[in-house]
Amino acid sequence: MCTANYTFVPYMITPHNKVFCCEGSLMKGLTELMQPNLELLLGPICLPLVDRFIQILKIAQASSCQYFREAILNDIRRARNHYSGKELADELTRIRQRIDNIEVLSPDIIVNLLLSYRDIQDYDSIVKLVETLERLPTSDLSALLHVKFHYAFALNRRKHPGDREKALEIMLLMVQHEDQVASDVYCLVGRIYKDTFLDSNFTDEKSRDNGILW
Repeated sequence: MCTANYTFVPYMITPHNKVFCCEGSLMKGLTELMQPNLELLLGPICLPLVDRFIQILKIAQASSCQYFREAILNDIRRARNHYSGKELADELTRIRQRIDNIEVLSPDIIVNLLLSYRDIQDYDSIVKLVETLERLPTSDLSALLHVKFHYAFALNRRKHPGDREKALEIMLLMVQHEDQVASDVYCLVGRIYKDTFLDSNFTDEKSRDNGILW
């Protein structure tokens, strides 16, 4: 039973100093039957008080994480609606600094961050965000198709040494291993080949031919 922000936890202490948590309606009858073998009767119908506390803490943690996820997501959407350029970049930096627990990360939060960085052409932040996700041992968010697509897109646009090769590797693996491939994926592969050809001063004929093929 909860009152306001408090959870009422009725409990009883057995003759052997064991503490059990039971429903309030059950407590009255049980206390009247205090006997040495009472603990055997309590096992199927009551929880040890410590186990009940663990349940409550897990529920509270899940509720807190969900609330924080929704707050972060709303802040990102609000920032995209009200800011642009450097102001949006600064606001996104402030939002990311608040995300210090990987348990609050969700696909919606990551995708909205990626879209926001793409809007202001901050490709370096996209790359760093995804590579941070890759280093998290308990997170598989970097394996999501949307995340991999934006990662390859940002690598192609950032153009650091080795970026285009890595972007192409990511996209070709997506084409080879996905049953249904979106047209945007094929377009990005062709775009990477085309950009490679243009940056070679029109000398990379293999990239030119692959760009035409894709």
